[in-house]
Amino acid sequence: MPVYTWLNNTLGIQRAFSSRSGHTVLEVSGLSLPDKDHIAARAPEQHGNTYIATWFRPREFSITISLSGCDAADFQQKHRALARVINPLDSSTLRIESEDHLRFYLDCKLVTGVAVNRQNSRIAEVLLQLIACNPFFYTDEEEYAILSSLSGGLFIAFTIPGIIGSPANQASFTITNDGHIYTTPVITIDGPIDNPAFYNDTSGQVLTVNELVLAGSQLVIDMGNRTAFIYTGAAATNVLGSLTGTFWNLAVGDNDIRIVSDNAAVFTGTIVWTERYLVAV
Repeated sequence: MPVYTWLNNTLGIQRAFSSRSGHTVLEVSGLSLPDKDHIAARAPEQHGNTYIATWFRPREFSITISLSGCDAADFQQKHRALARVINPLDSSTLRIESEDHLRFYLDCKLVTGVAVNRQNSRIAEVLLQLIACNPFFYTDEEEYAILSSLSGGLFIAFTIPGIIGSPANQASFTITNDGHIYTTPVITIDGPIDNPAFYNDTSGQVLTVNELVLAGSQLVIDMGNRTAFIYTGAAATNVLGSLTGTFWNLAVGDNDIRIVSDNAAVFTGTIVWTERYLVAV
């Protein structure tokens, strides 16, 4: 059975739903995890061939928990702890670890108050009616390390090597999005780099930042939030006005990515993304 943990992001606390904590999950209604064969399908659909477009609205689901204490006082303490962590006014996430040890995260909150059905002074069934306003499971964040290599120009191996032509640095790699729907990456590049261009050759889109990023600075492109900043220590410079082209996303499947700099200095960085899986009902 999957392992469920409630994360209260506002308070920075969590509650594992397990027999050890006295909060044992009895039933979950309205959710299903992606099966192990979803990658092979490579299709934008979920169980019952229901297309993604029909799943963008908020989804309601419920979790029934057995709440038990060693005695009445212990029961009351665990009841208060549960009510504190599952506060509908706080930002919360349900973390689910599947039997094959994949982790999924679902942003959700209570629809109604916590319904408690007391069986005796130390045991009760608790019904949590929840809603996921953003109806996607998110996996753990994934990261790819970017390292460029020299391209362009003609290399001649003299005793002192020389380069003829206009050298540039380029990083080429493939990112695989195994989720059910597109996702948007965050790209961080360490300076120095001149006028970097970010290509998604799979979609044919490119975003160019017409700026010089000095050594010791970082360029951060957030494709989802459509922002671009150069960070130098604690100082941040908004370079949105220096952009040309289009913000792009990672489609389902393989995405061929290129990052090209005008200068010959080797650059490094990271591209970070999370895969999204639709909640099924």
